[in-house]
Amino acid sequence: MATDEQLINLNQQVYGVDPAYKQPEGYSNIYNGQTLYNIGGSGQDFKVIATQNNLKPVSHYQAMTGSTYQTTEGSGFQGMAVAPIVNGKPDLSQTIVVAAGTDPTGGLDSVDVQNAIGEVATGTSGQYGDAKSFVDKVNQMSGVTVVQYSGYSQSGSYMLRLGLENSIPTTVFNGFYSYSDLSQKELDEIKNNPLKYKNYRFKADSTAPIADYLHDPSKYPGVIWLPGGKHSPLSTFDSWFFPDGNLIKNGKLKNGTVVSSVHQALKQMSERNIPNLQSQIRSASGSQKIALRDELLVSVAQDAVLSADDYVAKVKSILSESKEKVQKSVSDGREAAYNLAQYLSPYEVEALLADFQMNDFWDEGVETSTINEAKKFQKSLEQFSDTLMDISQRIQETDQEGAAGFNNRLKDVQINWEK
Repeated sequence: MATDEQLINLNQQVYGVDPAYKQPEGYSNIYNGQTLYNIGGSGQDFKVIATQNNLKPVSHYQAMTGSTYQTTEGSGFQGMAVAPIVNGKPDLSQTIVVAAGTDPTGGLDSVDVQNAIGEVATGTSGQYGDAKSFVDKVNQMSGVTVVQYSGYSQSGSYMLRLGLENSIPTTVFNGFYSYSDLSQKELDEIKNNPLKYKNYRFKADSTAPIADYLHDPSKYPGVIWLPGGKHSPLSTFDSWFFPDGNLIKNGKLKNGTVVSSVHQALKQMSERNIPNLQSQIRSASGSQKIALRDELLVSVAQDAVLSADDYVAKVKSILSESKEKVQKSVSDGREAAYNLAQYLSPYEVEALLADFQMNDFWDEGVETSTINEAKKFQKSLEQFSDTLMDISQRIQETDQEGAAGFNNRLKDVQINWEK
């Protein structure tokens, strides 16, 4: 499936399905059969296998003046289906459907903007029906298997809705969170599959929240919040990508923030997968065994990082709780001493409390050292995890190299860790 960075680039380009749309420099209008090169800077090319533009210009003749004028009709929906080019041919089994967000250049009276306003008011965009028809059309194409949906802004919510209806992984960006009419079953589906249905949103986005007045998006699953940012352009996301082209890795954002819903789901997945894979490997042979070992390495690598995060969080929690208890004990003791002040002189109270300060019972240096040691352990596990991920890509080669090969790869990871 496409990475987040590739999907953002496809979301930038899909506007060009409308021939009247003025693409920014570096982009062209989109037509069926076109090749889109180096999507997201990944080196991966895609072939456009289907397009749909539901915004048509209409000419009107004015008899009284003998002149004509132009308007538009349709919902304003633009969509395209693309397939990655593998060995010179489009791999139709990996088709992605992308829908364009709102084009604001037509002004408030444009049908595109009016549908966005309608989505805010009713929870459903007027483009939803056209998007559904386009998805159905693509699904009926010979040899095509759609594996991913994507959208942005207005198209984000209805593409996510279609993803739920068809059980297709869906990633959207700054999507209008008009999900108040989703059933509890659908909300649970998002909650239980946080990496299957994702809506990346910036906390400082001032546009998408207009649709949030009906409900609080923080109470709904599926949103992965990034600090700061803005609604557009989509290039605002550029500084948040990991080297693999995704916005989240092992349940964390690039700035180290743990996305708890994703972290928890990944942990549960690893705990289920590892024993199952170990059991399957025992009875497997040949290429099947290699594939299962590859999958096991990836699961163990992911579990190592998640366990390290949990360990550091636990250490910090224990230290925080202990410090709070000590602070309370010191505070209670000092209060008791001052209650005795009626029986003691002021200098006797001060003498009594001289050795009853917080720093007499809590060593900030030890606290810092403990946290640093926990982070050091976390770093070691993350390096170990990256080494396993590297090995999973060349498992047969590493088998032949043995322990020396593993150690050499671990050293390479450590050397390049901070780069």
